[in-house]
Formats: sequence, C-alpha cells, structure tokens
Amino acid sequence: MEEITAKQIDKYSYPVPRYTSYPTVPHWNSEHITQDIWHQSLRKNLDGNGSISIYIHLPFCEQLCTYCGCNKRITKNHAVEARYIDALLKEFKSYLKVLPFKPTLDELHIGGGTPTFFTPESLESLLKPILQALTITPQTAMSFEAHPHFTTKAHLKCLYNMGFRRLSLGVQDISPIILKAINRTQNSAEVMDLTESARQIGYNSIGYDLIYGLPFQTIREIDNTLQFVASQRPDRIAYYSYAHVPWKSKSQRAYSLDDLLTGYDKYRLKSHLDRSLKFYGYKAVGMDHYGLDTDELVIAQSSRKLHRNFMGYTDKKPNLLIGLGCSAISESQDLYVQNEKNVEAYETRVHADGSAIVKGHCLTEEERKMKKHITELFCLGQTFWSIEDIENKSVDLKNPQLVSFEEEGLIYITKNGIRLKGNGMFFIRNICAALDTKFQKSPKAQFSQSI
Repeated sequence: MEEITAKQIDKYSYPVPRYTSYPTVPHWNSEHITQDIWHQSLRKNLDGNGSISIYIHLPFCEQLCTYCGCNKRITKNHAVEARYIDALLKEFKSYLKVLPFKPTLDELHIGGGTPTFFTPESLESLLKPILQALTITPQTAMSFEAHPHFTTKAHLKCLYNMGFRRLSLGVQDISPIILKAINRTQNSAEVMDLTESARQIGYNSIGYDLIYGLPFQTIREIDNTLQFVASQRPDRIAYYSYAHVPWKSKSQRAYSLDDLLTGYDKYRLKSHLDRSLKFYGYKAVGMDHYGLDTDELVIAQSSRKLHRNFMGYTDKKPNLLIGLGCSAISESQDLYVQNEKNVEAYETRVHADGSAIVKGHCLTEEERKMKKHITELFCLGQTFWSIEDIENKSVDLKNPQLVSFEEEGLIYITKNGIRLKGNGMFFIRNICAALDTKFQKSPKAQFSQSI
C-alpha cells in the first residue's frame, strides 16, 4: 500500500460529517415530527421478534475533560441522580405503552458523560425495572463506558450481576502531561487495576478508548501508550481522531492549534498507530476500531455483518434503536428523533407527557438508499446501486470528486458501485461527503476536520 502524501492530506483536510447518520443532524428537516409520528414508526418497524436496541445517556461528570465534545453536565452534587433516573424510567415506560408486545433486547449501551458517576445502587434502581420489562436472551449484548478514576469494583460487580459483559475504558492517553492538559484525573495504575478486576469478575470483552491528535501528543507519547495497551491486551480498541470544535465545545479553548498536531503531522500519528497495532496483533475494523481475532467486531467484519449507527460500530443491525435521556437519538428505518439536550428541560418534558423529543427527520426513499450505501462503505468497504438507480441518475458515480479519488487510487468505480482501495478507508468521510448532495449544496455546517 502506498504511503499517503502531504499533498493528499492538504487536499482532503476540510470539515466533513462523521456520518453516524444520514442525513446528518444539521440537515434534518424537523418540521412536523411529533411524538405520535415517532410512535407510528416504532410500531411499523418492530420486527417479528420484537427486538430493539437501547442507548441510555447519563450526562453527569464530576470533572470537565477539556477535549470532550459530548453532551455533559459537570457537577459533584449526586442528588441529581434520583430525579434523572425518575425521568429515564418514565420515558422508558412511555415506550412500553406504545409497543404491541414485550420487546426482546438485542443490545443495551450506557454512555455519557460518566455513567459511573451514578452509584452502583442508583444504576441498579435504573436498570432493574428496564431489564425486567424486556425479554433477555443469550444473544443480548450489554455494555457501558467507564472512567478509570470514577469506576469502582462495586460498579463492575453490580453491572455484571445485571448481565453486562462488555465495558469500554476511557484511557485516551497515559502521558501525565497530556492528561493534565485535558484535565483528566486518572493514571495507568487505575486502568490496570480496573482491567484486572473486570477480568476476574468475568467480563469477556474489555475495550480501551484512545484518542490521537490531543494537545502536546507526539509519536513518542503514542508509542508509550501503545506499549502500555499491548501489555494489558484489551479485546478491542477504539482510537478516535481528536475533533477540535471550540465553537461547539468551549472547554477546548483551553489550548490552541499551536498545541495540536494537524494536517500531515497528525496523519503521521495515525499511520504510526496503525502499524503498531498491527504489530501487536490487532486487526483494523472500519474507520477507527481495532480488535483481536476473537473480538466480535472483527468476526462481524470478516463475515460481512458489521453495522454502524449512533452507538458506533456494532455486530448487530437493529430495526429500532431507542435512545433514553437528554440529547439521546432514536432511530428506525425511516425516522430519526432526538431528545432535548438540556438536563432540566429534558426532565420537565418527560414528567409532563413522557416524551422529550424536540427534533427529528423523516427519511425519503432516496435518503434511505443513500444511508444504506454510506453505511456499507463505512462497514464493508464497498457498495452497489441497482441498475434502475443508475439509469434514473439517483447517483452520479462520475462526479469530479469521485473521479479524483479513483485517479489517486483510493476507490475503484464500477459501472454501478464503489470499492475502497489502498488508503481509501482513511479518507472515508471525504468519499462519503462526495456522495452527499445535501452536504455539497450546504457545506458550511460546522463539522470537524476530516484529518
């Protein structure tokens, strides 16, 4: 595989979506999306097994990590737990009233924020009623995000006893200088202790979340972090590109572009970590994930069953994803909806009528098709249109941007499809943006840099 050049990096380093949805949120048409419309879509898209996936957003953190662009609330007042849990359970019960029969849980993921901000007792009071109302099978997968400094053995035992078998540890980097710059209180010993405790308790999938492109990070820091990670041997690694969006996340103004590697220098971090992880026995999965041969994402990719949604890469492909909590996004085959972002406003809305939906988007047939093609490119590295779609000019596979990608050896264009080639996955966001007519017509929406 040829090395990516500085010229290519300069050419393709511009703001583009991450495509966890299509259309992307800035291009949603939220008019006339009501709770009733969403409930109709729920009933229509519930498959024969009645299976659903659930995402629960727990937004609270005791400490502000300055790099973070997630929707969060910084507080040390744990009295907020009870009211927020009451709202989550009321929102969940409103779904039970709508669904025609007891749903089967395919997948449950808890994110944040810092989910383990909540005490083990609070988490049990939240999750027990939810799990009792659903059908749990041996195939049900449950996971949560954990901050090494704020997660205890009691958290691990509590969640394990309720059926959780996977956790993602927010490691980010192990350099004390970098951790201080991003205001993240944790150390390598805490990561090691939590990893060992999780394995002793019985968790069968431990993931590490890492970030490249953080302030003051160089190849030396990447090397040190990867040597530590290799010594711990997590099953899965998510190595995300730091997204510098200070207009959205004001905490990122704590450092400037002068403190960050950008452009080709940032690419060199990514190239180095790719080679290192391959050396340590990890296989690349999609855009930013890696796993051992036994990891479910690696298996799903090799069997061409990999999927991607708002929760990230997954080996499951649900018809329905229900998001609970402030800012949570729900998804059916033909509709997206998002909850109120503000914690207090979310709680007020839910206590008023059981729902906190504030915006959404009803997908057209053409949008559903493009969503499928973009997802296939991210997950399978290829996608194909029907001859009818080509004849109807639903897509222009000879548009100048795609032709340019082909000339540079990043994709191969067939008479009715696209295959990634060479370093194509590194530029996957740019390639999908070339297919996204909404983005092409309105590229000024403030997305993060592709590189």
